[in-house]
Amino acid sequence: MKKPDLSNIPTQTIVLRNGHGLDVRRLDRIEGLTHGNKIFKLFNNIEQMRNEEKEVMVTCGGRWSNHIAATAAAGKEYGFGTVGLIRGYKEQALTKTLEQAAKNGMELRFLSRNEYAKRNDLVQFLENLELPQSYFFVPEGGSNTHGIRGASGIYFDGDEQYNHIIIAAGTGTSAAGIALRLATHQKLLVVPVLKRAENFGEIIASLLSTVVSPDEVGRIMQQIEVLYPFHFGGYGKWTEEITDIIKWYDHKALPLDQVYTAKAMAAAESFTSSNKNHDRVLIIHTGGLQGRQSLIDS
Repeated sequence: MKKPDLSNIPTQTIVLRNGHGLDVRRLDRIEGLTHGNKIFKLFNNIEQMRNEEKEVMVTCGGRWSNHIAATAAAGKEYGFGTVGLIRGYKEQALTKTLEQAAKNGMELRFLSRNEYAKRNDLVQFLENLELPQSYFFVPEGGSNTHGIRGASGIYFDGDEQYNHIIIAAGTGTSAAGIALRLATHQKLLVVPVLKRAENFGEIIASLLSTVVSPDEVGRIMQQIEVLYPFHFGGYGKWTEEITDIIKWYDHKALPLDQVYTAKAMAAAESFTSSNKNHDRVLIIHTGGLQGRQSLIDS
């Protein structure tokens, strides 16, 4: 299959609310149905699925999952079936994210919290589900070796000019991929959008251990800092401060969403306010703008 053209992704320079400046890598501006950081994590998985001659991609995520939305969009764009295993109940109103996934042809199956918790025991998890015979499973957030290696492409040639790179994180897969490419003088600042993410560094280290040696994991982790807490209530939750951030940056022609990118921007504002070195900072806009339609409707 033809790899999408990722050569024209813009980088926008903006002034933050605190008066400091930084650059924004606008992954939300990638052309096509599948954009944001997800196309980087999905592309290698799609190629592997094709190599194995599988016809349906099965994956899992929450009701606000950008990964679910992107997988559905990729299925429509590249011509394969998709099944989403969703943490939640059928009786709940669909979020805009799930509405869009369904419109793009994804079959949504809802699992209780207890059922969903079994996903880490993959064999048992998949055994209990009636799935298409020819399916290819991708973990939530694209968090496998294909996804990690693909996410390394979010780091562009020339990014050595930045001292710090900031990215929001759900599973940590994109962060792990970027970390593989860091120059020795750089720090990756990771912003978990989940509650109880104090051990998020360990999660990233575990992901890295699937693609590099233990010594390399230790070296890379010295260049990663987790900025916590900027979850604003937890995954898929937000406060008035987040809506204020979204409104302010809308006037800067920088649309943000309430689940990931606005929280990353809050962390970026906090970091730049305390950073006295005037370092060059890049923040990754991971996309996911379909979720903000809920704010517009309300």
